[in-house]
Amino acid sequence: TEKQVLELYGTDCHICIKPIDLKTSRRVGYGEWQWGLHIDHIIPIAHNGPDTLENVRPAHAICNIKRGAPSQL
Repeated sequence: TEKQVLELYGTDCHICIKPIDLKTSRRVGYGEWQWGLHIDHIIPIAHNGPDTLENVRPAHAICNIKRGAPSQL
């Protein structure tokens, strides 16, 4: 769950290492959505990454979107 991810890895974006605003909207286009929480898969699902606690980290929405699913892992 998101709660487990935040308890294990904290509330800083694993990509830019800055705090995530847990109070802002997570819906694109609403408020400061880009600084809201996304759960990022280290090995993307698109590359057959597992949907497990060990393979996810907290990230800003904008950092996760910009990162996308890297073609080289």
